[in-house]
Amino acid sequence: MVKNICSRYRRSMLYPQAKTSQAPRIRSFGRGFAIEGIQVRKGLIATLIVGGLAVTSGGLLAKPKADTTGQHPVIQAKSAFQSRNLAAIAQAERALANDPLRIWPEYWRQQLVVSGQPFSDQARLAIAQFAQQQKDHHLVRALQRDWGVAALQSGPWGPQTRSVLEQLPRDLAHAGLQCAFARLNPALPVGDRLLIVHGNEIARGCQGLLEEMAHSGALDESNLRTKARAMASLGEVAAAERLWSSLKRQGAFSASEKATLSILSLASRNSLQAATRFQKERSKFSVEQAAFLEFNIGSRLWMRTDPRAGE
Repeated sequence: MVKNICSRYRRSMLYPQAKTSQAPRIRSFGRGFAIEGIQVRKGLIATLIVGGLAVTSGGLLAKPKADTTGQHPVIQAKSAFQSRNLAAIAQAERALANDPLRIWPEYWRQQLVVSGQPFSDQARLAIAQFAQQQKDHHLVRALQRDWGVAALQSGPWGPQTRSVLEQLPRDLAHAGLQCAFARLNPALPVGDRLLIVHGNEIARGCQGLLEEMAHSGALDESNLRTKARAMASLGEVAAAERLWSSLKRQGAFSASEKATLSILSLASRNSLQAATRFQKERSKFSVEQAAFLEFNIGSRLWMRTDPRAGE
């Protein structure tokens, strides 16, 4: 299957079908020409080309430097947030005074605090003050989410991370946090945990949940294999191998399964290279592994070559 799809891809690249019947007709007249009834002067074309080159060389196409001078304080605050300039954000807050939009620079300022030092007393105070002042505003939950995500990303699972998560609402819309909340609830059935993880295998909190389940024996080898392959298919082969290492049973992670993960990861970046490597190494895989790789690589090649894939 993979070989046939590769062949079709090569043919489409070597012999593209040109729709010549729909090509515009070009007709010369004097010093200009016409394209399907549109008259264009050569002098104008030259001017546009020279002007375009001048604009390009002048740097218009390059990303301009941010200049917030004279702009609305909210825009100034957003630029200051992106450059992590707390003083400039505070200045924008003062400029807005009693304006309802003042909540945005305040949120960005507090977001820098909680994401920079999520385990500090300053972060806890920032969360409490913002919630007290803004009450039911949606940015209160956004800041709580930012705090929880920062705690997950700031180090290994431990008392400090658990302490932050225990202070957060359980219904925050974030896959990694939902997986982390599941770790705080030992009574949650394995099936429910797998439903939370499904489609979110590479999220930081979900990786930790899967590793914990594998280490405790709650995650059987079949489900572990499925989740590890999902991680590798998204390019996270290191996370997939780490999940296998969490399994207590020695020898479960075979060399052929490790090669399977490697090719899945390669397919996420370059399906043609993955197809070539799979054909060369096919003999080392089991029937199940080969079938899985054929389907994964074949589907990626189809997405790349068949115009119906985008429908």
